[in-house]
Amino acid sequence: MVNGFQEYALQTRLGIPLLYGVDAVHGHNNVIGAVIFPHNIGLGATRNPELVEQIGWATAGARSIMASFSSWNGTKVHADKYLLTDLLKDELGFTGFVVSDWGAINQIGADYYQAVVTAINAGVDMNMVPDDYKRFMRTLKEAVEKGGPQSLTQSGKEGGEKGREGAGDCGRQAARSEGDGTRPGGGPNRPDCRRPRPDCRSGVAAQGAGGATG
Repeated sequence: MVNGFQEYALQTRLGIPLLYGVDAVHGHNNVIGAVIFPHNIGLGATRNPELVEQIGWATAGARSIMASFSSWNGTKVHADKYLLTDLLKDELGFTGFVVSDWGAINQIGADYYQAVVTAINAGVDMNMVPDDYKRFMRTLKEAVEKGGPQSLTQSGKEGGEKGREGAGDCGRQAARSEGDGTRPGGGPNRPDCRRPRPDCRSGVAAQGAGGATG
């Protein structure tokens, strides 16, 4: 199927190849012999941090990450330049591909134009559009014609300032998890990050490979 799509795309006027992705957070169950891990809540239920760390190392070579629907310190992850660019891409050295979750860019705000530009500025490389993809294409084209998505960066910068609060290994791990104000990094339950925690780094790896931000 995919080969057929690709062959057709290459026969078009511009010959631009398709980027075909599969949402397989815990392992690709359509590929024979693929390794499949339980959901993160299931891994947590094992109460076995050594196992989770092993999974983290085994999947740390992930080349694509899906941003989460969640918010961290009041900022939607899809709008947070600190998490997606400053931390993930710059500090952690991730050179792969960041895709939005299902229609999640729409949650950034009521102004669709600004929501699209904010997400692109924050570090989203591809928007997963469930319904009106033509609207997204028109909006992004309009933004480029007005000087590029970089013309609106304030939301990303504000997210970055919030994201820097409580950074450090534990704060960074929390940033990659589904922070909702009651988890580490988002509220009073944040652990004491002044003390080195060996599980923080492995937590980043484990979350990152499974669509950590997603």
